Amino acid sequence: MVHRGTAPFIATVVVVFAYCGLHVADVFQNVRRLRATVPGFPVFARLWPSVPIALAMVGVRLFMVRTLRPLGRAALPATKWEPEEYAKRVDRVLHVLFKLCYFVIATPVGWYILKDEPWMPPSMGGTGDVIHCWTNFPHHAMPDAIHWYYVVSLGYHLHSLLYQLGSTRRNDFWEMFLHHSCTLFLVVFSYMANLFRFGTLVFWLHDCGDISSYWVKAFVDTRYTNITILAYLGIMSTWGYLRLYVFPFEIIRCAIFDAPFHIPGVPMLCTLMCVLTCLHLYWYTLFIRMGVAFLHTGKTEDVIEDVATDSELVARKRVPC
Repeated sequence: MVHRGTAPFIATVVVVFAYCGLHVADVFQNVRRLRATVPGFPVFARLWPSVPIALAMVGVRLFMVRTLRPLGRAALPATKWEPEEYAKRVDRVLHVLFKLCYFVIATPVGWYILKDEPWMPPSMGGTGDVIHCWTNFPHHAMPDAIHWYYVVSLGYHLHSLLYQLGSTRRNDFWEMFLHHSCTLFLVVFSYMANLFRFGTLVFWLHDCGDISSYWVKAFVDTRYTNITILAYLGIMSTWGYLRLYVFPFEIIRCAIFDAPFHIPGVPMLCTLMCVLTCLHLYWYTLFIRMGVAFLHTGKTEDVIEDVATDSELVARKRVPC
C-alpha cells in the first residue's frame, strides 16, 4: 500500500533511476576514454575495501545495540511508551549513537585532510576556492589520504543502505532510500571520473551537518531536554548554512556555471545534487515543525524518523492511505 505522503519520493526514485540509466553508459564511456589517456586515473577496483568496511560497520552497530541497551534504558524514561514501543525507542537511540560517533570522528578527520587543499573554500574552513576543483582537470593526482577518505565514506553509506534494506520498513523508507541511492552514485561516480576534489567537498559538508542531526536524534526521546534544545539550535544553524546556502549557492553553482564542458557526467552530477538539496529543504521544514511543536507543547519529538512501521501508522490512522 502506497501512502500519499510517500508517493512523491517513490516517483522521484523512479525518475532518478531512469535518468541515470539513460545517461550512465555515455558517461562511463567518456570516463574510459580519459582513463586510457591520463596516467594514474582512478579505477573502480580500488574501492573494494569499502565492502568489508561496510560489513564491519554493520557488525559494530549491531554489537553496540546489543551491549549498550542498559545505557539506552537509563537514558529513556520507560513510562512514556508501551513496553514494545519503548524497546524500539531504546534500540533506535543506540543505532543513532553509532551514527553520531561516526560523524564526530569523520568530520574533524575530513577537515584535517582537506583544510590546506586549494579547492577547500573559506566558507568550509579552508583557504582556497571551489573553482580549483576544475583547474587542470583531468590531470589530478589523488592523494592516498583522500583515496581512503573515499573508501571509508563509501563504506559508511553502503552500510546505511544495506542496513535499511535489511531492517523493518519505516515510514521514512523511500526518502532515505532516495538519499542513500543518490549519495552512493555520487560517491562512486565522482571517484571513477576523478572528480575527487568536488566529491570531498560534498562529503565533508554533509558529514559536518550530520553531527547535529544525530545529536538531536540521540537525545530527543530522553529526559535531557536542554541538551536536545542545544542540538536543535546546532542543526538549524549548520543545515541552514552548509546544506541550504553553501551547498546549492557555492558548490552546485560552481558545477553548473564553472565546470568545463568536456568533463563527463557533470549534468548528471548536478541533477543528483539538486535532488539532495530538495531533500534537505524537505527535512529542514520538518525540523522547523519540530521546533514549533516544542514551543506549543514543551515536548521534544522527532517528526522525521518515527519508529513505527508503515503498517503501524495505518493502524493508528496517523497516515492516510
